[in-house]
Amino acid sequence: MDRELLNLLELIEQSDYVTAEQLAQHIQKSEKTTRTRLKALRQNLAESGAELVSKPRHGYRLEINDAERYHAWRQRSLQRIARHTPETAEERLMYLVERFISGSFFKLADESEALFVSTKTLSQEIRHAESILTRSGLTVERVPGYGMRAIGDEFAFRKAIMHCLRFHTVGFDDCRSVQDQAAAIIGDLVVQTFAAENVVMSEAALETFILYLVVSSARCHRGHIIEDVSGRNAWEGAEHDRHCAHVVIEQLEEHDIPLDDTEGEVQLIAAFVAGGVVRHDAFGLDGNLVISEDIQRLIDPMLDAIYDMYGVDFSDNLRLRLMLGNHLIAFDIRMRYGIEITNPLLAETRRTYPFAHALAQQAALPLAAHYGRPVSEYEIAYFTIMFQMGLVMQRRIPHKSRVLLVCATGKSSSRFFAYQFEEAFGDYISELTVCSVFELNHIDLNTFDYIFSSVPIDRAVPKPIMQVNSFLEARDMNRVRRRLELGDSSYLRRFYRPEFFFTGLTSRRRDDALAELCELVRQVRPLPDNFLGSVLEREKHGSTDFGNLAALPHPVEVLPDENLVVVGVLKRPIRWKTNDVQLIILTSICDPTADETQRFYQTTARLLTDEKRVRCIVEGGNYETLMRALCG
Repeated sequence: MDRELLNLLELIEQSDYVTAEQLAQHIQKSEKTTRTRLKALRQNLAESGAELVSKPRHGYRLEINDAERYHAWRQRSLQRIARHTPETAEERLMYLVERFISGSFFKLADESEALFVSTKTLSQEIRHAESILTRSGLTVERVPGYGMRAIGDEFAFRKAIMHCLRFHTVGFDDCRSVQDQAAAIIGDLVVQTFAAENVVMSEAALETFILYLVVSSARCHRGHIIEDVSGRNAWEGAEHDRHCAHVVIEQLEEHDIPLDDTEGEVQLIAAFVAGGVVRHDAFGLDGNLVISEDIQRLIDPMLDAIYDMYGVDFSDNLRLRLMLGNHLIAFDIRMRYGIEITNPLLAETRRTYPFAHALAQQAALPLAAHYGRPVSEYEIAYFTIMFQMGLVMQRRIPHKSRVLLVCATGKSSSRFFAYQFEEAFGDYISELTVCSVFELNHIDLNTFDYIFSSVPIDRAVPKPIMQVNSFLEARDMNRVRRRLELGDSSYLRRFYRPEFFFTGLTSRRRDDALAELCELVRQVRPLPDNFLGSVLEREKHGSTDFGNLAALPHPVEVLPDENLVVVGVLKRPIRWKTNDVQLIILTSICDPTADETQRFYQTTARLLTDEKRVRCIVEGGNYETLMRALCG
């Protein structure tokens, strides 16, 4: 039994008879919700030695059949509710979210006293709780003399609870109880229904759908029912999706898992079905695929945003357009309703395809503006795969370079060294020459683009040198391929300049850190008056952190006259949006179409997704450490 039911029981105990209308006024719920809670109270009293009886035109009263048994049951119920005072930060956070969602006002001072923590500590945890509520579509209402509470529609409350169940291990015991007891049953029923109805849903979407049904069942049991969703973005749903929703509700009812069949409940379940379905042609390459004009109109702004920022032109890539259009059909429904599905490949795609991930982040900006809500990192990871495929589709023939290999004097080892290079990197090499260290003095090094050596070279040479093992290992192979793909790294010094490398930043908040960095730049060169505001505006539309203590912020509109790349190292990590950041690379690139610009972003993206190299820069604290990390 929860605290709300106990409060209801206490009201009934105080009167001979009390009507549902009178109880509804006391607990500030609708009469329909109150009757549903009374039904739940009657079930809880089944083994208590008392029962809830009702009499027409009189109301409800408590009839105690076994006083000793009832009082023992009541005492146990009180102990269960009060037995645990939240002690850890996570327990307090979930406790606060539950207090907000309860609908009753509460005051900071009262909770501080009850939880035995300072008001300062609790204020910080309340801000964290508010961020969870806000991302779910709820608003915190503050009324002087009463306190604070969360307000919003029932669907937003459910999304907040789903977030807590997914990312936290405590709180919302009633929902966790349903999850423990019925999630497997619900999952089996859903899978059987989808198989019968020929519906294929992705694993991540199915997991989200089952969690939604768990939470919905628990909320309906407590009387929180969604009657309609008229205020939501218009989407009526396909008849097949609505049919699936009705079947799911019927199947759950047959297994005593309560879920109302109101229009609102049906429409939202149908939205989860449509928002998670996987079409037979997942990459959108089927010539029979029909994409509505509304969906097609979303694609051009995505591709334009990428071109304007990074100079990558996907406008004529029909296959990529089909992939995006196919994906956006279900994405559109998820964004309309704020349905958040996870992506188990988020970390892997961000680490493996850093440049494609940066493109996906940029493409998400017009989508966020269109729907009026940010695009989650999970969704961005799905777009990352598509843009990576787009990059592969239009990859140009690699530039071929003249390479000099320097190795020991042994002829057989030299031939084997050259053979490894030709076998692994033949597509990148136009001319391959092998020499010993002693022959370097007799060779015109200016005729080569790169020098790779298996032995140390002490003398000064005019070309970049990379030392590798004479038996190329996987690590060496990757380093060489990156060097040959991206070309001579000396161009990076035209982007990264020592006068714009700053360490020891002391700010504790993201906006303050960006302001501090801009002020340091102004001491070197002027900035437009609206530059900082444009950078902060960009952050509102989607976080620019890479999840490895690094962020790549930039303004909405770039400086028109020259490139600006500013590096800032904070004394201590700060929370950016969802991740901690200590290395900031603030960019404003005036010519995104230049070949060097794309190489710059590719190199920078690879750096920012490599936590080891980021930490080297943070700990090294100087410009040359940065350049070595970029070229590594």
